[in-house]
Amino acid sequence: MEAEIFNLILDEKHNHFHYNCGKCRATNEEFLNTKDSHLSKNINKTNINSLQCVECNKGPLCNTEEFFENQLFCWKKLANESEKTETTRICESQCFVYRDGNGNVTQNCGECPNDTSIDCATCNEKYCNEERLVRKQCYLTNGNICKTFDDFCFMERNSRNEINKGCGTCSSLACRKCLGNRCNDWKDKPYFCYSNESSNGVKECSESDESDCYIIELKNKVNQGCGNCSSFSDYIDCKTCKENNYCNNERIISKQCWEDNNKKCKIEFDSPCYIYRTPTNGVEKGCGECPFYTCKECNGHLCNKDSLLPYYCFGNEASYKECSYNDSYCYIAKIEINGDRKIEQFHYYCGKCPSNILNLNQSFQNKNIQIKNKLIKININNIQCAECNNSPACNADTFFESQLFCWEKEARKWKENKGKRVCEIGFCFIAVDKNEMGLVQGCGKCIDQHNMTKCSNCSTPLCNNETILPLPIKCHEINTNFQPYIKRNKTCHHIYGSCYIARDVFWRVEQNCGECPSKYENCVKCNKDFCNEESLLPLSTKTKSKITRTAIFTTTNKIEIDKINMTTKHFINSTAQMNKVQIKVIFNVIVLLYILMVLL
Repeated sequence: MEAEIFNLILDEKHNHFHYNCGKCRATNEEFLNTKDSHLSKNINKTNINSLQCVECNKGPLCNTEEFFENQLFCWKKLANESEKTETTRICESQCFVYRDGNGNVTQNCGECPNDTSIDCATCNEKYCNEERLVRKQCYLTNGNICKTFDDFCFMERNSRNEINKGCGTCSSLACRKCLGNRCNDWKDKPYFCYSNESSNGVKECSESDESDCYIIELKNKVNQGCGNCSSFSDYIDCKTCKENNYCNNERIISKQCWEDNNKKCKIEFDSPCYIYRTPTNGVEKGCGECPFYTCKECNGHLCNKDSLLPYYCFGNEASYKECSYNDSYCYIAKIEINGDRKIEQFHYYCGKCPSNILNLNQSFQNKNIQIKNKLIKININNIQCAECNNSPACNADTFFESQLFCWEKEARKWKENKGKRVCEIGFCFIAVDKNEMGLVQGCGKCIDQHNMTKCSNCSTPLCNNETILPLPIKCHEINTNFQPYIKRNKTCHHIYGSCYIARDVFWRVEQNCGECPSKYENCVKCNKDFCNEESLLPLSTKTKSKITRTAIFTTTNKIEIDKINMTTKHFINSTAQMNKVQIKVIFNVIVLLYILMVLL
C-alpha cells in the first residue's frame, strides 16, 4: 500500500504538511471532500502540481515529515527562463546544471546531456545544482567568449582609446568590472582621465565633460581631471587633450625638479631629477642624471625630496651600503681573533659603534671552526671601533688608521691593552701612580690627572708607551743573596725616582732602586744615576772600634785571632777605602763572632 505526503506552503513562514494514502494527486478535484481544514481552505488558491509531494511504500506510516525532508529535490530552470524554481517530485538519482553555447543555464533532475560543447555539472544533495557549478562566460574584444568561475568580466579603455574585454582583472585603471554571465557588454562605452579625485588615480568621465581631459600645475602639485582648461584660464601651465584615453599624463607639461635653496628647474618629462650626497655629507638637487654614485634619480614631478636620499657607508666586504635616511654615522671595527691562525680584519657598517653582541660569522670568509664559533658572538664593546659622519663611506681603513687610540692600563694591572674607542680629547698619557706605584696609561691630558708623577702626553695612535717617559734612573744593585757577592749596574723601572744604599746589622751593603726599606736603620737615598755609592754610608771610627772590641772579646774562646788583631790594627790606622780582601776577612770574622755569641 502506498502513502503520500505533500507540503502546502501557506506563506513564507508557515508550512503545512498533508498526509494521505495513495500516490500524489494529479488534480485539485481529488481534494474536494478532504477533511483537512487547512487543505480545504487553501486548495483552490494552489495548483496541486506546483506542490512538492513524495510517495512511499516501505512500511506502515512511512509518510513522515522526516521522510519528506530527507528526499532529493533539485532546482529547475529552462534555458529561456530567468528564474529558477524547486522541483515538485523526488529526484531519484542526481541533479544537474549546464550552460549552453549561448550562455543560458538549464537546471533540473537527471544527468548531463551528451553535448560536450556545454559546461555541465551533477550533484546529489538537495538543491545543489547551483549556477556557480558551471563556468560563467565573458565577452572578449573580438566577440568570442572566455569562461571563468569566480573572476570578473571586464571592459576597459586603453591608452590608445581602444576598448578591451575579457575575463579576470583589468590591465589598466580605466576599467569597468562585473560578476554576471556575459555582463561586460555595456553600450555606453566610457572614457577615462587621470584624476586627483579618484582613489586609484583614474576617473570615469561623464558625457557632460565632452571627452576632454586636463592637467595643470597648481601650488607645486599636478592637478588632473575630466574636462578642459576653461576653469583655469588664468594659468599658463594648463593642457587639454582628447586624442586618447587618460591622455592627461604629465608628459604633456614640463616636469619640475627641486634645486638647492628650494628653487625649481624644468626638464622634459622623460628626463630624471636627482638628489646627490656630497663629499661633505651635504645635499645637492637638480634636473638631469646623477653626477656621482652617492646619488638617487627619480622620474616624478618634484620627486627629488630629501627623504629620497640615504646616507652611504662601507658595508660587508667594503661594498657601498645605503643606510638610513636619518642616521649619518658609519663605523669601522677591527676584529682581532687568535686561533690556529690570527685574524685581523675590519668590519664596516652603518650607524654608531654598537654596544651589543653581533654575529659576524657571515661577514668573514673563514673555514676554521674555532674562529667561526668566536665570530658568532662578538661583543663590540671589547674591540676597537671608530665612527664618522663627515662624508659618504667615511668608514674606510685609512680613516681607522688615522684615529687616535691609546694604550690603556690601570696601576695594578700588569699588561696594557689597546683602547676600544677613539680618544676624543686628542691626547694619550702615561704616568706613574704615586699611591699604587704602578704605571697608568689612557686617554687624557697630564694636567687632568691626579696623584701622578712622570706624566707624558702624546697625540699619535698608541703612542703612550714607556718610550715617551723620561729616561729612568740607574742604580748600583747588590744584596746578600748575590752569588758572587758583586754589585752590578741596573736600569730601574719608571716607577722609581731614586737609589738607596743600606747596611744591615752585620754592616753588609744592600744597593738598589727606590726608597730606603723600613727594615734598615742605616740607609741613604739619592736621585742621580749610580749615586748610591758606598761612600754615602762609610764605616765610621766608632763602629770600627766596636768591631775591634768584639774581635778582642772573642779571644777568650781560644780562637786564633792573630789575623784579626792585625786586620783591626790596620783598619784603625787607616780611614781610606779597604780592598776587597780586607773587607772579606772582616766580614768573615764578624759572622764568626756572631755565631759564637749565639752559642754562648
